Amino acid sequence: MKRLPKEFEARRQQLIESLEAASGEVESAIERMNEVILEAKEEAEAAIEAYNSLVRDAAELRDEAQQAVQDYFDDKSDKWQESEAGEKYQTWINGFDDIEAIEIEVEFPSSIDCPDVETTQGDLKENWPGEPRE
Repeated sequence: MKRLPKEFEARRQQLIESLEAASGEVESAIERMNEVILEAKEEAEAAIEAYNSLVRDAAELRDEAQQAVQDYFDDKSDKWQESEAGEKYQTWINGFDDIEAIEIEVEFPSSIDCPDVETTQGDLKENWPGEPRE
């Protein structure tokens, strides 16, 4: 055989055209996906910042309340502080330490890169051995 039958060339051309169309769809789909990721990331960042702001408010409230009861305790006599009532009061003060105020952090994915979708179609176009070489 000196050449491939014509039906191979027809199938090759059809595949080149189909691959070109499909690669365009892949690129468009990934581009749309990146737009959605960016939009969702912005929404999530805003929600996280709002949450973290409330966490900071909660920490501030905790600290102010603890300081208020600590000041009351400190104003009492040493005798009262060492009494059973004072010890219970100190336990109450220390209970504020158990209230955690943890801000959340999230690492967001960056955009997705489009894979190389042109290699196969390029090879079918440019590297197809049409006939035997001598």
